[in-house]
Amino acid sequence: MLIKIHSVHFSPIITIIFSQVFVKRNKPVTAEDLAKLYPDPPAERDAALLLAPAVAALQHPEISIGPTYWELPPRSQPLTLEVQSNIEAILNDNQTALNAIPWDKITNAWVGSGFALGFSNLEANPAYPNVDLARILCVKAIFEAEDGNGTNAIGSLRLALALFRTIRPERLAHLDYRRKGEVFVCATLEGVVNRVELSSDDLAAWEQLLSYDYPEGLREALLSLRCQNIWDMNDIRADPFGSYYPAGAAPMTARISSQILLLSGRIYSDADYLEMLKARSAQIAALNLPLRDCFAEFDRIWQVAVQGGHPSYASGGAGAARFLTRTLRLDAETRAKMQVARVALEVERWRLAHGGRTPDSLAELVPEFAPSVPLDAFDNNPLHYKKLARGFLVYSIGADFTDDGGKEKPADADDSDHYDITFSVER
Repeated sequence: MLIKIHSVHFSPIITIIFSQVFVKRNKPVTAEDLAKLYPDPPAERDAALLLAPAVAALQHPEISIGPTYWELPPRSQPLTLEVQSNIEAILNDNQTALNAIPWDKITNAWVGSGFALGFSNLEANPAYPNVDLARILCVKAIFEAEDGNGTNAIGSLRLALALFRTIRPERLAHLDYRRKGEVFVCATLEGVVNRVELSSDDLAAWEQLLSYDYPEGLREALLSLRCQNIWDMNDIRADPFGSYYPAGAAPMTARISSQILLLSGRIYSDADYLEMLKARSAQIAALNLPLRDCFAEFDRIWQVAVQGGHPSYASGGAGAARFLTRTLRLDAETRAKMQVARVALEVERWRLAHGGRTPDSLAELVPEFAPSVPLDAFDNNPLHYKKLARGFLVYSIGADFTDDGGKEKPADADDSDHYDITFSVER
């Protein structure tokens, strides 16, 4: 006997799981549930609609001025003539796009997640154009700082952050773009601070901007992922050989997972489904733990999935346990990057108030520039601070939970690399 809940069919064993796990804890199960939790914006606040003219005017935003798309030139070295020429070309080609952004409406606007349309109609990456526009503004900020115009540079960077923050992390794709964007803003801010001296008021304003780090973002993304996993697995269960997405819609996550099942010689089993539900619930619960324990729990879930050999959403396909461990790392390291940037700005304010001299320790920031010595979320010890021959360095130990002496993250870093989360000012 099959039981129907919100137009999705479940076997008796799955229905029991829902009654025990989802209903009692009042957690979302369907796209309709998510649409109530994360409603799409009204037309006057729909960032996708508001930015459509600017997006249509974008010209070659993929041009890079650093080694890769998400990198910038070295923070304290003068821009080469080639890089300056590239930046000027990017800005000239996209001035019409930047002029088309309705800045007076963007602050309270956001990109809708589209849950009201159902999972089969989700777009793959609806927030991507916002990223291109914001990235161009970050490039503009570097160019203005190189020219010695700190006020304009900070203004451009503030607008870039406003665009990135139209992306609410209610889906994994949105979380990924939001966090990468915030890291890019922090890296740009580091380049600006190293190129031009900012006023104490500008520094204080940016401390406030960076204090909003959306701590519940990963939880929201995992809740919505679990709902989509439920929908995907039921489609696979009902028709492993069918096609579940209309042309031009979301990436074929259900189809990919179906192929994993088929290649393993197992079309579907309730054990696969229950493993996915158990893994996702355990990951959501782990977010309440201290970061070291949270990382350990995510790794444990991944190991169980791999050792169990179940070709389900817990071990392969969209939302795989290993992929989500990397997502946890991106989320935690982004928030750490924002924290060390805030503290570095506090040090800069202290330096301006003391004739250009840097403090001997972060304790000297208290109480005038900070309420207390900031703690590193990765180990709950004070953030690290070093005075340099020229300037200073603030850093967190990062997701390897090892103090690497302030080693910067390599451009091509992978899970095995050791590095810290840094913000350096060289003067």
